[in-house]
Amino acid sequence: MQERALRRVRVGIQELACPGCGVVHRGPGSLPRRGRRARTVQTSSGPVHFALRQVSCGVCCKTFCPFGSSLGLRPRQRVAEELLERLGSGVVELSYRQTCALGGKWLGGTVSPRTLWREIQARGRRVAFTRRHPIEVLLVDGTRVRAGMRKRGEAAVVGLQIEGRDHLGHRIRIRIRIRVRKRLIGSGVGLGAWQAVLAAGSETPLVVTDAASGVREKVRAACPTARHQLCEWHLTHSLKHFLTLRDCAT
Repeated sequence: MQERALRRVRVGIQELACPGCGVVHRGPGSLPRRGRRARTVQTSSGPVHFALRQVSCGVCCKTFCPFGSSLGLRPRQRVAEELLERLGSGVVELSYRQTCALGGKWLGGTVSPRTLWREIQARGRRVAFTRRHPIEVLLVDGTRVRAGMRKRGEAAVVGLQIEGRDHLGHRIRIRIRIRVRKRLIGSGVGLGAWQAVLAAGSETPLVVTDAASGVREKVRAACPTARHQLCEWHLTHSLKHFLTLRDCAT
């Protein structure tokens, strides 16, 4: 592709602009060659080795490579977009360290966590928010964190909208499990955290919580028309906890 484009410039069929001075080159002898620069791009199929042709501007004498953007490459790019997309999907389920280890298995080499972190941050700035769906299921849970002046700390509460589960064909194969689609509705710390989170999802028909003291009254006050349901995981977890305490006592 690079050789074909250079021939078209030399015969006057195609134009090529210098990024330094902006002069448009066209015709014989307008862009003397200056060799090639070797590049290696990591992909999910392994490293791809190639060379980018370099030319020199006859006006400003700047040497440049005009084909990087045509090949979909950013300056000094070392990792292909499709590999970054796969690694970025892995970060959603795994840590940076585990994702880099997974990328090393794909590549047979190493992947820098800093490179992956920079790519995730860049992708985050390009996020476009979708239209908000009606809240059908609101999952609210709280815990204690070391904050404030209280001996046991302050309550930290998080509310999640459960939108469903991915079908089996869309299963994340890094960990064999069905991923739950969820969205953060609200969060808070300290007095009034429960009320603030429940008020953010007051229109939901179903609220799922644990059986902590006072939660039933908070849900009834903030979401009077919602059905309150206890979390299945908390039920079995609490049952095992109380049975363990009973065995220790006997």
